[in-house]
Amino acid sequence: MGVLLTGNTVFAEPVPDLAKYPKAPRIWLGIEEALVRPKAYSQGRTMAAGNVRLMATDGQALKKGELWAVLDPQGLELERRSLEVEEYKFTQKIREDKRNQRDKTVKIQLDVNDIQEKKSKLQLALESEETPVEIKRRIREGVKKADEEIAALQEFLSADQQAKELQMEEEEARVALEKKKKDFEASKKRSELIALSDGVLKLSSQAKDALTEKPDGLIWLDGNIHIGSISEENAVEIVVSAKSPLVNQINKDDLLVLMEEGRSGRLISAEFEKVDELDTGSDVQQNYVFKVASDSMEGARNVSGQRNLVHVYRKLPQPCHIVLKKDIAFIDPAALERAGWEGLAIKLWPGCKVVQVASQTLAIQAPNGN
Repeated sequence: MGVLLTGNTVFAEPVPDLAKYPKAPRIWLGIEEALVRPKAYSQGRTMAAGNVRLMATDGQALKKGELWAVLDPQGLELERRSLEVEEYKFTQKIREDKRNQRDKTVKIQLDVNDIQEKKSKLQLALESEETPVEIKRRIREGVKKADEEIAALQEFLSADQQAKELQMEEEEARVALEKKKKDFEASKKRSELIALSDGVLKLSSQAKDALTEKPDGLIWLDGNIHIGSISEENAVEIVVSAKSPLVNQINKDDLLVLMEEGRSGRLISAEFEKVDELDTGSDVQQNYVFKVASDSMEGARNVSGQRNLVHVYRKLPQPCHIVLKKDIAFIDPAALERAGWEGLAIKLWPGCKVVQVASQTLAIQAPNGN
């Protein structure tokens, strides 16, 4: 038999008093997989099989920007020397081009003088009364052609024209050199492993094993091998794989996580700090990074490097009644099917506000705002 509430509304089961549900400042969203890692963390791997020059030792404290390893140092040195040769060749080319330009200018000036001398002889013949009329016509054509050749050569001899030609030749050589410089800088960036933050270097087991055979620091490693990592040991953070659609829908600044520290059973608390994006080549994966609370840091350090499950919560704008879905699921199944959890809650408690629908609970503000 149904239970009559207000008006003519009849429900299959009694409607619980909203006030009986305790208030909480947060609501549980679910469980996600997480990694506890040092807050400042970077690592180096080989790209291909080859030599690696270690510039620091295992356990050594490094400063941000400090070089700690070089991949294929011999190849990088060859590229550096090759670039030095190209820079020398460029300097020599500029000098040679200027010298050639001067020589070319002298030759052209001589050509101009030669044409002018020939023109003078033609003009003398043109002024002679003994020169036949037909010959004079041809001489005039020769004089005109000489004037055109002299004008063209004098234009080339102008300072602007010579500077433009030299500039174009120099720019062409400079562009080629700049490209080689960029190629070298790209190789250098790939080859030189730099500490991205202050931290302690921890060499991989493969690197340590190779060092036993080559204690001078020049070791051989196969391709795609972990060389070492740098981390700030005193500060850790929690990285959560953002896979849950529910978690992805929440304003990130409202998220927090709780993790149980296995040794003591203490809860480690952390609040959202930033999003890390990892480009895998096929897609971009998003990870949520949580900043560990200062009073949880000691416990978090005990599980640094471990993967664990964390409870993800949403911080509510104000404390809300946390209602179990199972308590109201069968009061009005038709309303639930038609209007969802929010619609059902509003029908059960008219005037209430559903702040969050989670996997097992609802966060609800009472009609009076309490």
